Amino acid sequence: MNSLYAPLSCGAKIVTLDSFDPGRVWSHLLGINSCRPVSLFPGTPSMYLELLKKGDEIWRDKKTKEYVKTTCVKKVRLTASSSSSLSEEFNSQWKSLTGHNILHNYISPEAGTVLSNRIGGSVNIPASQL
Repeated sequence: MNSLYAPLSCGAKIVTLDSFDPGRVWSHLLGINSCRPVSLFPGTPSMYLELLKKGDEIWRDKKTKEYVKTTCVKKVRLTASSSSSLSEEFNSQWKSLTGHNILHNYISPEAGTVLSNRIGGSVNIPASQL
């Protein structure tokens, strides 16, 4: 719901693919071959795992990895995991490749999205203030 209605309410365009193909997704994330640029990528942990595997296959040298990271930082505003939190090691690998932290539990209700993400560090809110 968040990954569709929030962007649409701001005038965004949604790009969907008929099936998940890590190569095609990377093309969209990097804006290769006149693909529409992606500013928000909501995915599942298994999708991120496949993207990292494909990235390791495709980009082996330091210069190309730096290009991928620079391009993702410029073009993509947010990457989000829609169903469960990813390990710190996994998030570290994603950040190393793309320059982005993954917003965790994006599928949770709107208040849960705000309270459960760890992008800005942990926040302790007393139950009396919820």
